[in-house]
Amino acid sequence: MSLIKDLKNFWNFIWHGTSIYSYVAFFIFAIVVLNVVYPLFLFLLSHTVGINDVVAVVTGSMVHDTSVSQTYYAYMQELGFTPQQLQSFPHNNGLNMGDLLLVWKKKPEEIKVGDVIVFKMQDYLIIHRVIKIDVVDGEYYYTTKGDHNPGSIASEINITYDRVKGVAGNRIPFLGIPKMLLTNFLGAVRNVL
Repeated sequence: MSLIKDLKNFWNFIWHGTSIYSYVAFFIFAIVVLNVVYPLFLFLLSHTVGINDVVAVVTGSMVHDTSVSQTYYAYMQELGFTPQQLQSFPHNNGLNMGDLLLVWKKKPEEIKVGDVIVFKMQDYLIIHRVIKIDVVDGEYYYTTKGDHNPGSIASEINITYDRVKGVAGNRIPFLGIPKMLLTNFLGAVRNVL
């Protein structure tokens, strides 16, 4: 019974403590969870139900705000997409910062135009919408664009399948906020150093 009481006290200290020690303990706890528990959890998910990753939306590149009428709807219609096609796309209202996404592994031919994919760009994962697919000698190449962005950048053109983690499936609002805050914090520290 003492172990349960100790765990409750630790949990309250991390989540409700206001001292510098509780903040430090929270960051250490978060780092341990992200580097030990999370990979184990992900391994189990990928080998049981097919979830390849769980990611948080940490930028505004998929946000639908007042500019989306030009950056997404007008842009996509210039490419030949109809409003009905755009409404049928997954996550047709975009994604918000702090959303948590379950990423499902798909075969190259199962990824469709309009899907939101997660792919590797250097040391980062990018979450953007597929706007074009080319197949050359049986190899798939994807071009993506963030709904909020004015266009595709060079690193979003001809993305090879080996860089694709999967397709964004289930969206859980707000659960990605801790990862978003930690990512932004670590990015700020990296920029200072």
